[in-house]
Amino acid sequence: MSDSKYILEKNKEAVFDFFALLNSVQTAASYDDICPHKEVAPDDKISDAYYRLYMISSRLSSGLKMFFTYKEERKMNFFEWMFRTNVDTYSSCEDIISEIEQWAPTKLVYQAMRFNDPYNNFQDKFYEEIVNSRDLFMSYMNGLNTTTEVRWEIMSFIQHPEESLDLLKEYIKKMYREFSIEYANFSQQRAALNEKLAESIADDSIDAAVIDYEIDEKEIESTVEILSQSITPPTKEVKIVGSLFAPNQMIKIDASRGLYYLVGVGYMDYYNSFMNKGPDDVKLNELFRAFTDGTRAQIIEILREKECYNGELSNMLDVPMSSLTHHMEILNTCGFVVKRNVGKRTYYKLNKKQFINASRLLRRYVEGYDL
Repeated sequence: MSDSKYILEKNKEAVFDFFALLNSVQTAASYDDICPHKEVAPDDKISDAYYRLYMISSRLSSGLKMFFTYKEERKMNFFEWMFRTNVDTYSSCEDIISEIEQWAPTKLVYQAMRFNDPYNNFQDKFYEEIVNSRDLFMSYMNGLNTTTEVRWEIMSFIQHPEESLDLLKEYIKKMYREFSIEYANFSQQRAALNEKLAESIADDSIDAAVIDYEIDEKEIESTVEILSQSITPPTKEVKIVGSLFAPNQMIKIDASRGLYYLVGVGYMDYYNSFMNKGPDDVKLNELFRAFTDGTRAQIIEILREKECYNGELSNMLDVPMSSLTHHMEILNTCGFVVKRNVGKRTYYKLNKKQFINASRLLRRYVEGYDL
């Protein structure tokens, strides 16, 4: 371990866990689905409570997908993105609602457009011009890399932001009320989680690290990951918050006043099984599937020089579009390329972060050897 100072943050668990829950219930009905490793045995009572909260969310969340759809390029959803710098200042649902009410609807429209346009970082004036021009607006909407349903919600939000914000506030209020009822029933489990986290901090078995990737000039978000024990943690203060209802939410919350990690139930079991055991082979298979074909290797070399669109790659490689699409889906699934849509064209560029991840994974097999 390095000189990092780990602190177990108390009296913040409820709000942080609530944010984690809001993410989880958008995609997973079962507690088991967000706790996928069999080595981590979920508490049946917590599992039942999670399902009840999922069902409540399903009834309330119609029209809110644009807020909670995870965007790979941002490594978060729009709801997280809006709260990412102040989340550590909230202590109640009222604080969250108050924050939403302080947002100017027009400004938030531009923030939503900027969030969904991750490869650009234009000023508000530019997005204002897009909104006021039918042709520019349709071009912007057609270029979004998202589902049709979310695209329609974004369009509706841009046209009627006040209505969408009212819907979001009502959802937050009702979900927090139900969440608080369930959360209060698990004081014993929460105390056990805090004790386990405190022990992990005391014996240096929590291992997390900040990695400053090479950031594109148009990107402003840094990336933080949970990493293996071969990685040296940061020489800075790291705050840990226990997460009861979303045990896989082992993520960093980018708050302006400090560095937070949201850590779930069964963290050390999950960590040890996921980072140090069998899944390594699976990870290797997934990552290096990209290099098992000569065409994909050529694509990587081309994209190393510049971003290209699908038709351009098809011509350069002299392969039909159907074959190119197959190769690009594999590269995208492996994480080595990211894509964006502009009209009818799909642009691809290398995801340098994933090459760094792959190099770290390989490095574990040569540690201890003299090279």
